[in-house]
Amino acid sequence: MRAKIGQHFLRSRKHISIICDAADIRSRDVVADLGAGRGAISKELLKRNPKSLYVVEIDECLCRSLQKKLQHENVVILCRNLLEVLPSDEFDKIVSSPPYYISSKLIERLAMSRFKRAVLVLQSEYVGKMLAKPGTRKYGWLSAISQACFRIEVISFVPKECFDPPPRVDSLVISLAQKRRASQRFIRLVRSAFLSRRRKVKNSSLAKIVKETQLREKRVFELTPEDFVVILRDNS
Repeated sequence: MRAKIGQHFLRSRKHISIICDAADIRSRDVVADLGAGRGAISKELLKRNPKSLYVVEIDECLCRSLQKKLQHENVVILCRNLLEVLPSDEFDKIVSSPPYYISSKLIERLAMSRFKRAVLVLQSEYVGKMLAKPGTRKYGWLSAISQACFRIEVISFVPKECFDPPPRVDSLVISLAQKRRASQRFIRLVRSAFLSRRRKVKNSSLAKIVKETQLREKRVFELTPEDFVVILRDNS
């Protein structure tokens, strides 16, 4: 692993195939592999014959290796931080096995992008937070934004031994289908509200913009993802 950027490379051919199957690549699709690493997923994606494949990797040594491995007229290799290519409207399908420490930034940028499907490999506990229900201990800004913006499907469990080197935790493959595109204002509103997640709405950062009595009496962590959507819509 290159410790400075937290890379763990997926080496399980079984799970690489599961990821690419879940992406459901069609011949007209513009596809992005964000954080391509050694290119194992990219090579499998290329076999699915997309219209074009953007391979994004921040490490210069890995980029040079990818340029040799993926010599194809439909491949564009970008030696950049994957977060720099999002938000975007350019990609139909997005695949990423990102370093865990950038997962939240990736989810935010995907929420502000436009795409048909994203397939991600994320820490199991992190996915649990994405899927947490209102009123529960794990429910937070990540849950609200994720569920407001995406239909989330858990595809497969990935044991830590499937990576080189193995991380400390297991992972999940998930699929995201877009429900709505988030604005920066929506992201800020939700994140700000959850700074005081146990306060009643009437005593929170939402107090001045939420007028409906029933909502004002809820605690912030009891608001549903759709409640946040309505709050923003009513104040746009």
